[in-house]
Amino acid sequence: MDFNAALKLQTEVLKGLDDLRKRIAGQFEHKLELEVNGDFNWSAFLQHVKETSETGHSFSIVVDPGDSEYEKSFGFDGDGADRIVSAKIDGKNIL
Repeated sequence: MDFNAALKLQTEVLKGLDDLRKRIAGQFEHKLELEVNGDFNWSAFLQHVKETSETGHSFSIVVDPGDSEYEKSFGFDGDGADRIVSAKIDGKNIL
């Protein structure tokens, strides 16, 4: 394993340990609560965002791509502080 790969792995492990520490301690910066109707697969969506960002990967979440009137992009800073610590749907932990 080369130095850069080892450094990336170390960073991922440390972020994971920090997230675990916060989860155990019940610490988070914001608590988001949604009440929704419909069949949107929130569980798969949130799991994918969490898994994608845990590797230190920043990305955009785009709403209505290709429609100039409604398209909007939201940056998710996986390299920085943006983390999904936990998520529940109907009281059940989904992550």
